[in-house]
Amino acid sequence: MRVGLNWWREGGLLLGLVRGLALLLAVTLFIFFTKTQPFPFWGYLLIGLVSVYTISRIVFPFYWYGRARMAYVILAADILICCALPFVKAGSISLFILYPLTVVLSAALFFPQKTAYIIATIGSISAVTSQILALQGSGTALLPIQLYIALMAIYVIVAYLIAWLPYVANINFSATIKHRAILEERFRLSRELHDGPAQRLAALIMRLETIRDAISDKKEFIALAHLSSFKRELQDAHLEVREVIDQLRVRIPDNLAMLPTLAQYTRDFSKDTGIPCHVYLSDGYTELNPLTTVEVLRVVQEALTNVKKHSEASEVELKFESKHNSVKMIIKDNGRGFNLTASDRHHGISVMKERVQSVGGHMEINSSPGKGTEIDVTIPTANSPGGNH
Repeated sequence: MRVGLNWWREGGLLLGLVRGLALLLAVTLFIFFTKTQPFPFWGYLLIGLVSVYTISRIVFPFYWYGRARMAYVILAADILICCALPFVKAGSISLFILYPLTVVLSAALFFPQKTAYIIATIGSISAVTSQILALQGSGTALLPIQLYIALMAIYVIVAYLIAWLPYVANINFSATIKHRAILEERFRLSRELHDGPAQRLAALIMRLETIRDAISDKKEFIALAHLSSFKRELQDAHLEVREVIDQLRVRIPDNLAMLPTLAQYTRDFSKDTGIPCHVYLSDGYTELNPLTTVEVLRVVQEALTNVKKHSEASEVELKFESKHNSVKMIIKDNGRGFNLTASDRHHGISVMKERVQSVGGHMEINSSPGKGTEIDVTIPTANSPGGNH
């Protein structure tokens, strides 16, 4: 399933088209005013710099979504530039009147809704203020003042619509991450309950029938033996339910920073199981975008849960390294291993593969009885949804 990748590309394409339209309008107006009146050298320099900036933002969005602070720093710089440009006038019309709307769309597609509304307010103030100053500076208006007021009202409405519509249409990337995480957790929970407690409870029902038959036949010793086994299986079912509950309590924070979350989870794992879990990080490690981060953390969670339940390992290693356009993760334990021919039916391997494939990566399993298990995951960065630029 590549929904996240498609939505990211579509959002980036839409934003690129709007930025391109804003630049086209600016260049068209610049050429028009250049023909009707002299334009100073700084005007040519400015339109050149704005063109370079706009094209670079189309080709390289520059949002490092795996690093929340840096993403907001870059967004703030974009706000400053795009909302300052309408104050550059040519007569009573701004060359860059559409630029505030581009940064509103950026926030609406990739940031929380509250942020989008704040930026829509800033962009509206920028456009309206620049128009008022332009009218005051020119002394005469090309159009009736009422029409300017109507145009500015429409501009403000459009700004807030841009901030609002992506959420209504469910194409906001951050909202998509949360929605998808909920669906994935529902699927995982249903699978865990089906494969674990549900199977045990079915076996316990059959065991109860055996105990009932033994009591009916007055075979007390057989009934007592079955009761002892029944108690052990009931305790195992209770532990499995508790494990599912404990996994649900593992929360991925809103900032989606993988390494701090991973460090906390591995510490909790070692504390609960007594199995040392070592994390190794190569120099220059590249943070992943939020959607990929969610999936990678869930893969780690699934793998460590399998180690706890099945491997009988005494040590686990997690290694991360960045290459030119990918991040590689290795999860290795020294447990009893398993037969690869049955891997799709054990340890949730198929679920982990689906998670990795959903973000454009691939996963390999190396294991054999008595020789432990190694899970190799490779995740693209430059070409993944929201890959770091």
